[in-house]
Amino acid sequence: MHGLIALQKWMASDPARMRILHSVRALDLPDCWVAAGFVRNCVWDHLHQRATSPLAGDVDVIHPVYLDRISAKNWLAQWPLLTVEKVAET
Repeated sequence: MHGLIALQKWMASDPARMRILHSVRALDLPDCWVAAGFVRNCVWDHLHQRATSPLAGDVDVIHPVYLDRISAKNWLAQWPLLTVEKVAET
């Protein structure tokens, strides 16, 4: 199944995420976006065969802060198949 089609199917089968998407659409704001964490968690939940996890907040952060967020949000315990690869700093 094509990735985008699969993602649409996963989103459509999740009532909590669909409520959020419908709410955002209903706001009819000129520049409103659902952030990447919303999509990322949907994919990770699907790969871990679980229902909706706690929906994440926005993740617009710099790399050192991002690693702290991974720890603070306990992502590796929540999604045990997730692998975090550290990139060498330049």
